[in-house]
Amino acid sequence: MSTNNPNALDLNRAINTYSSDEAERLAYQRMQEVGFKIADILIEMPLGTMADLGQGECLFVAPYAGRIEVFSTPDWHDNCRWGDVNWFFLNDYQGLSAEDLDEHRVTMENWLKNPVFRQCVPADNAFKVVAAQEDWAQSQTGAAPSPLNRYEHDNVKSLIGGYMVTSKSKPQETRVEQFSRAKAELIGHLERQLQQVKGFTFADLSKKVS
Repeated sequence: MSTNNPNALDLNRAINTYSSDEAERLAYQRMQEVGFKIADILIEMPLGTMADLGQGECLFVAPYAGRIEVFSTPDWHDNCRWGDVNWFFLNDYQGLSAEDLDEHRVTMENWLKNPVFRQCVPADNAFKVVAAQEDWAQSQTGAAPSPLNRYEHDNVKSLIGGYMVTSKSKPQETRVEQFSRAKAELIGHLERQLQQVKGFTFADLSKKVS
């Protein structure tokens, strides 16, 4: 039976720096270390086994850039596709206080005392979702960029979401078509803003425009 690490890849155990604040840095380090303990268990489990932390949150492992990474998701569901759900690299959080990080760590420590598992459906779906992200990133840049952290992901999602409204000219468009249109409109808007910023001079600061 295939496991969550069929190719025997190394687990990425790098401890990332979270904040210049000492309390937050230590809280983030402790949280990651507990996450690695859960990952060590998941790696040996049958393919698709996730750690169910409760209240809808799960941890799972999957290959990314040649190593096994630990991921967190608050809303995973069966047969989901890339972009359907939120998922984050456990070692790339931002915007959480030391108290939030400690609370998350305690939740994971409680899981270690009483493990509850969830089966991904289909079993290889988490691998496929993460691979789709990596493939897309490579197609855009030729190499996988640093993944979005939770704050960056939510920010981009919010930006695109602001453009995802029903088009009067295309009332029957699918959600995927709506997303593609919204993304193109946002990119166009940002490119226009960039040109405006590039053309703005110091003298323009004092101009009064009616």
